[in-house]
This record gives sequence, structure tokens and C-alpha cells, in this order.
Amino acid sequence: MARLEVFSDEWAAACRDRLNDRGRLKSVASSWSSPVALVMRPDSRLGVERERVIYLELRDG
Repeated sequence: MARLEVFSDEWAAACRDRLNDRGRLKSVASSWSSPVALVMRPDSRLGVERERVIYLELRDG
């Protein structure tokens, strides 16, 4: 996999695709009913100038 900027649109799409390709996720998360939000706070030392948020809707695996 190419190196992607964390929490970029491209990173989120790649993460989604990887999760969707995982058969085990479907069985483990079959009863999952809550979304997950990942938040990256601004940190100039890391080159993150604004808050970045990824929302994962993992319902039913």
C-alpha cells in the first residue's frame, strides 16, 4: 500500500476498503450498532494544522 497522509480523504477511503475486505470483521462485528469517530487534534510538530475527523459506520459488520 502506498504511504498516505493519515486522516486524508484517500486514507479514509483506503481504510474503508480494507475494513470492507475483511471477512472476519463481518462475523466479529455482526451485532455492532454504534459508530466510531477517530479524531486527530492539531499539532504543528506533526504538521497537522487543523483537526481531522474520520467517522466509521460499522453497523452489522
